[in-house]
Amino acid sequence: FFNKTFPANGDTGTGYNRATSTIMNLAINGKYPDTFISYPLVLISKGLLPAAEKASAAIDETGNILFKWTDNTGTGTARAGNKVILVAFFPGLHLIIYSLNSGTRSNGEAILPIQNIQGLAAETWIGFLSNDEKDAATSVYTSQLELWRTEITILFKWLMLSYFFRFVYHSSKGELHTVMDFKGGNFYFA
Repeated sequence: FFNKTFPANGDTGTGYNRATSTIMNLAINGKYPDTFISYPLVLISKGLLPAAEKASAAIDETGNILFKWTDNTGTGTARAGNKVILVAFFPGLHLIIYSLNSGTRSNGEAILPIQNIQGLAAETWIGFLSNDEKDAATSVYTSQLELWRTEITILFKWLMLSYFFRFVYHSSKGELHTVMDFKGGNFYFA
């Protein structure tokens, strides 16, 4: 992966070594023993091609990650057929899902299937590779996403806006029964 996404461009060593050096110099913060990774500073690709412009990532209606960007074909060496690099890292699982073949620069959007991973945070990036995979664009951090199903997220956000609400159901006799109360940030089950 890094041999493609961190091309030599006159540097020595492997793509892995170039990536490791870049991440160590840019994204590792703090003072030992309290070091941490600053995900917005991590690069998953670095090269001479123009980077993605106005890049974003969001969860689509199927629960996958939808990346969008502005097509900047013709800017410098940017070409319509540049391959898009999509990456999602799940720190809670120590899992990386990526694609080098989900679309091209001119598409303006692409989907990264994430196999129905739910309830976790994902750090996301986008980059580009030249058609011959000998050059890359410096990646762009798109965002941290909280992966919840859309309908659950909407319900939960609505519920959290209320200081007090009550879940009830109708019995077969038409009676209302309280199942759960929410008061000031705490749930109470009936």
